[in-house]
Amino acid sequence: MQDFDELKKRKAIANAARLNLGEGNIELPDWQDEDAGYQADFLATSHLLADASALEGDSEILALLDNSQGITRPVRFSRIVSRLSIAASVVLAAILSFVFYPGDSAVEGTPYQKYEALVGEQKTIDLSDGSRITLNTGSVLLAAINEDSRKLILRRGEAYFDVAADPQAPFRVDVGLNSVTVLGTAFNIRKTPKSLQLVVTEGVVTVHSLEESPSMSAPSIRDTHRLAGVSDESVVSTGSSQYRVESGWVLDVDNGSNTMTAYAPSNLESMHSWRTGYLDFDKIALVEVIRELNRYSTKKILIEDNEITDLKVLAVVQVGHIDSALIGLEYMLPIRVVHHFDRIVVTGK
Repeated sequence: MQDFDELKKRKAIANAARLNLGEGNIELPDWQDEDAGYQADFLATSHLLADASALEGDSEILALLDNSQGITRPVRFSRIVSRLSIAASVVLAAILSFVFYPGDSAVEGTPYQKYEALVGEQKTIDLSDGSRITLNTGSVLLAAINEDSRKLILRRGEAYFDVAADPQAPFRVDVGLNSVTVLGTAFNIRKTPKSLQLVVTEGVVTVHSLEESPSMSAPSIRDTHRLAGVSDESVVSTGSSQYRVESGWVLDVDNGSNTMTAYAPSNLESMHSWRTGYLDFDKIALVEVIRELNRYSTKKILIEDNEITDLKVLAVVQVGHIDSALIGLEYMLPIRVVHHFDRIVVTGK
């Protein structure tokens, strides 16, 4: 009986896929003669394929495809959708693996090694060249290291790099449309689908496009900032395709507008304090605090009261104890935290 039901499921999925691709028509009498199980599988697959087709112009999907350039050959999303003639249970997995996974080798035959920190987890990686990397929550990193080259890909999340000096093998981190190249230094990179933040704690790094090689003659962020005649921050001109970022400086990149904002914060340590296992919030709006805590929480934390979003938070939170942090916020602020089975809701008292 199980084999018969499996055949019906496969038939329903195949028919829905053929109809979506315009490769054949589903005869109405056949449809009416089938039982409820066939109809349910057919409709479920049809809806999935229709939803996937509707994503062709989606800005976030296009951004993901843009970020995949340099890792895989660029492919039109419509071509991906046009090949969804497989079981509905693996359609999404096929799209994601096709977009994100690189080839079998990275640097002259050296394979990528994959490192991952799960949500709420932090992981320290010691590379063969002597460099040490700390991955923050929900992060994925690929690394290919040999004697002549060191190439890494930060697929998502945040990582702190303490790079061993090696003038013969530049250390390059690809982060989508841009790359960061150094010889030996320390820096923090945080990557989201819409932005990139680089915090340099030691030495100098060069930010450049994927297609370029780093140049020591690239304009300095510090000099560009000084020449702009401002004391707090400035939007760096996109006239140059690469910049050198010195120790003590932060570079924010907006992928949507293709602009870079550089500044030298008064408290640089707080921007990578997560490596100590603590988050330092210095008069930060509650909505921003909750957004940060969500990165470490296995349950989604939601604010359901617009009146409390701008409340200021002055606190130090341990990343492994999000529930305790929420209890502390309840004591500090006029808010109420309610735990549900699948979410945590924050409202005003």
